[in-house]
Amino acid sequence: MSSPLEARPIQTSPALPAPGERPPRHPAGWLALIAVLLVSGGIWLGVSRMQDQAAARKAPPVKTVQARLGALQVTARVNGTTSARNAALVVAPLLRGPESDRAMSLIRLAGNGTVVKKGDVVAEFDPTNIRNHLDDVRDMLEDRRNAVKKLRVQQELEMVNLRQKLLAAQAESDKARLDLKTGEVRSAIQRERYRLAVEEADAVVRELRTQIRLKSEAHAAALRIAQISEKLQLDHVARHEEDERRLKVLAPIGGMVVVLARDSRHGERKTYDTGDLVTPGTPILQIVNRNSLQVEGTINQAEVTRFRLGQKATIGLDAYPGRNYSGEVTSIGAIATLSGRQQYFVRSIPLRVSIDQTDEQIIPDLSAYANVVIETVEDAVVIPEGAVEKEGESAYVEVKSGDSFARRAVQLGPSDGVHVAVTEGLAEGDVVRLTQ
Repeated sequence: MSSPLEARPIQTSPALPAPGERPPRHPAGWLALIAVLLVSGGIWLGVSRMQDQAAARKAPPVKTVQARLGALQVTARVNGTTSARNAALVVAPLLRGPESDRAMSLIRLAGNGTVVKKGDVVAEFDPTNIRNHLDDVRDMLEDRRNAVKKLRVQQELEMVNLRQKLLAAQAESDKARLDLKTGEVRSAIQRERYRLAVEEADAVVRELRTQIRLKSEAHAAALRIAQISEKLQLDHVARHEEDERRLKVLAPIGGMVVVLARDSRHGERKTYDTGDLVTPGTPILQIVNRNSLQVEGTINQAEVTRFRLGQKATIGLDAYPGRNYSGEVTSIGAIATLSGRQQYFVRSIPLRVSIDQTDEQIIPDLSAYANVVIETVEDAVVIPEGAVEKEGESAYVEVKSGDSFARRAVQLGPSDGVHVAVTEGLAEGDVVRLTQ
């Protein structure tokens, strides 16, 4: 069977515009294009604004500072340690007894930081050995004194015996002379015997007188030797008595005691204490006058011309941060020295700065520093060093002018390392940009 016929629409092509005729416009297309452009523009503005805000957040703020009018101090720092201008070093006493180089035992020692007066006992050593030796020496002195007394008695007895012999010889001589006077009634032989007897008696008298004179001189010499021996022993006793007194060490001046340190057997540094053995002549403590404290340091030889006696200084101590003391330069060395492990051609000049204030907590050998005022500029326009740009020998600053900054050439004066004085090109109140 044949299918029934279906009616289909006849498709016709659109009519083409006649030549020279413009095609018709469609308003909906234009509206879509405009919408797309508006949306794209909004997105672009939003993105641009977000980028600007991000850039604004990333860009650091401009730092500025205002030039001020005031004084600028140029200082130089001197590092060193504290010490005392008036101080006395106390050492273990030097003795003159036997084994005088032998170590002595400390039985008394003033405490660190103790304030003493002149003449106070600051240290004492064990006197047992010196006292035992002193007893022996005193016994020897007594023996010498007894020996002198005994010698005097012996010499006196010997002289009495010689004088008695002389008297007997003189009597014999007188008798011989009387016998010689009877020679007129005697024979020639008898007279000759009497004459020879007189000569013999006179010779004996002369011999005894010479013997007495020589013996007297010998006795005087022997007695002098004994007396000298006694005097030597007396001096010996006096020396040891002085040694015994020296075992009590007295303070030569008034002040504060600073006990010194020594190397222990384990290589550690420790201060002296009772019971320690100390060799004679070893420093054990120092007495310092706290009214004469100072800072001892060194400066480079190239900087010595910047320092003068009397320059003011501000002093600080590492042990007490935040505390400052005033002082002034009191001493500048005349000869350069070599410090520590520096090269041989590097020399330093010793410098001392006094501390005006008195503080019980300041003791010697504390690390300290002194900022010495080298130069002071009054009524100067001062700005930070970070606001200055240097190009060769020229210096520039950026001065705020409205919403921008203008570069300006300036002339610089002294600098303390943080701030600099501007002598030309800048006025008080000008706002400059910190470039560093």
